[in-house]
Amino acid sequence: MSHEHPLQVPPYFSEVLVYCVPMNVLEYIGDPNIVWGSPEHERRLLEHTNGPFHFLTSIEVDGDINHLASFDNEGAPWIVIVTNDLYISFYNCRMSYPILFKCTEHPDFDYEVRVFQ
Repeated sequence: MSHEHPLQVPPYFSEVLVYCVPMNVLEYIGDPNIVWGSPEHERRLLEHTNGPFHFLTSIEVDGDINHLASFDNEGAPWIVIVTNDLYISFYNCRMSYPILFKCTEHPDFDYEVRVFQ
């Protein structure tokens, strides 16, 4: 029976693909005064033939991701990833290396990082 044999899960990673869209483009395309699917809406969509979203970066993380957040710091886009192994990783989407923080375990506290804001 399967419960008698532990499953051997091979190492895996999670991948985060980061895209952005300028706010003015998003507001222009999603204008609430324009009827979705109308000729005017179609015209606005066709103005962005390559699509409004632009690829910034991809990030590979070993294992599972508990939480993902994004923020802007002086015009630079950042992604924050919290993983199961108590790491908080900060990624500047314009650079190729993360800033890692390891949350140390404490014998008096049983905690798990679930959210970062």
